Amino acid sequence: MSPTGWYQIRIASIYYVGADEVYLESETQIVCPGIVEVDDPQIPVASLALKSWPNPARHRCDIGFQLSKAAFTRLAVYNLKGQLIRTLASDRLSAGTHQFVWDGRDMRGNACAGGIYLLRLQSGDIRTAKKLLLNP
Repeated sequence: MSPTGWYQIRIASIYYVGADEVYLESETQIVCPGIVEVDDPQIPVASLALKSWPNPARHRCDIGFQLSKAAFTRLAVYNLKGQLIRTLASDRLSAGTHQFVWDGRDMRGNACAGGIYLLRLQSGDIRTAKKLLLNP
């Protein structure tokens, strides 16, 4: 590895939910092994640190994230077809740690079927997403 080169790495976690179920979660990061200054403009923008627990979830999932500055923020749950299931937050939020709860229900209050859902978070110009497995 060159100390001046940028490299893309993937960090993965595998969950064994049951005898036949496997859930893979991964995150890609761009890193430079060399020494950089704290204010280096080439350092990639920090992520929003979107976390969800438990994952897999049964009937309730806590969702947390960190904002470095106040911004209009939207947190929503989508199915794998890209259809909006429920909006959990859509407001200007202050800098700091925020936590929301998804009760496994859609915007009409109906219980969602078990399966993989996507949590999408946008705050200002920064976007991130995370997979969530909902067990019936």
